[in-house]
Amino acid sequence: MMLALMRWEKGHPTRREREDLHAALATWAFSVTARRNGLPEEIQKQIRLVEDASFKISALADSDVVRAVLGQLGKKLDGKPAAESTFARKRATFYNFLKYMVEKGHLNANPLPNISWTPTKNDTAVDRRRVVNEAKGRRLLIAVSRRGAMGLHLRAYFGCLFLAGLRPGEAAALTLDELELPDNDDEPGWMHLTASSPEVGGPWTDSGEREIRQLKHRAVNAVRPVPMSPLLCRLIRAHLEIFGTAPDGRLFRSEDGGLVSDSTVNTI
Repeated sequence: MMLALMRWEKGHPTRREREDLHAALATWAFSVTARRNGLPEEIQKQIRLVEDASFKISALADSDVVRAVLGQLGKKLDGKPAAESTFARKRATFYNFLKYMVEKGHLNANPLPNISWTPTKNDTAVDRRRVVNEAKGRRLLIAVSRRGAMGLHLRAYFGCLFLAGLRPGEAAALTLDELELPDNDDEPGWMHLTASSPEVGGPWTDSGEREIRQLKHRAVNAVRPVPMSPLLCRLIRAHLEIFGTAPDGRLFRSEDGGLVSDSTVNTI
């Protein structure tokens, strides 16, 4: 969003220049941890460029300026139209930013609700031929189990994603206490999810370590019940018989006993 709030008097920057500015802001300027360690001279130069080119807050009271910002929010870094969901997310961020500026007394009112704007259409329809169906999903689970020891360990992990619709962070934090397995292998079971551990870059956490937190969009201590098919129950039961659990009860773990990383999952 910051790049959309800049006035480019000498023409729009190239894609490489936009990517460099984006990296300087996202990796350094917006990270408290990175700023504590001092900013490299090249990064400081990029940030000064952003400061000099940024709109004054008062300029956002002008509807033409806001329209120009919306136009930029509807584009990707390469200048092509962004997906409608991407624009909606950025617009929501922009709206909350303007709302905060009103709260701090920098603007008299939030101008966004009074502006009608429709982003350029971008065909983001899902090709059904590329979506995993039940038969293909079962074959993928078999293929995963043949990817060495870690692949076998993560077979039930991928089963949780495919057969129960868990988020990767929810599967990574899944514990034995959250499972309600049936006595009969032909019967369904339940998961009672209480936590998630999405992978976030170290600079964006207080400790630099990956955290286990409440479920996404849920209150602390909220529980989300998830039904398990008989197949998933069998996968999890087999997993427990082979691998057991981590000392804290987690079903899935890395080779060193920690949380399963996205890089490991992507490799498998």
